[in-house]
Amino acid sequence: MSSLIGDRNRTQKLPESDYESVPETKSKDSDDSSIDRDLPEQIRKKPIPSTSKMEELKSLAVQMDEMKHQFADQLRTQNELIQNQSQELLNL
Repeated sequence: MSSLIGDRNRTQKLPESDYESVPETKSKDSDDSSIDRDLPEQIRKKPIPSTSKMEELKSLAVQMDEMKHQFADQLRTQNELIQNQSQELLNL
């Protein structure tokens, strides 16, 4: 019984507060209006045409192909240099 009395004596009253809780937001699984509202004006006005994206991807693919060929050429040149240097060292 003494433990109950001790617990009662330990409780304190908290001071009053001006804090107001924020109302709970409800999920809107199928409502995209909040997404549309937060998008910049430019994006909302113009849908992105898929053809321009495809053209951009094609040009990027061509650039990557060119870079791949340049890299292969550089590797070939470096391998030739290494082989020549190795041969020179063996001849010494």
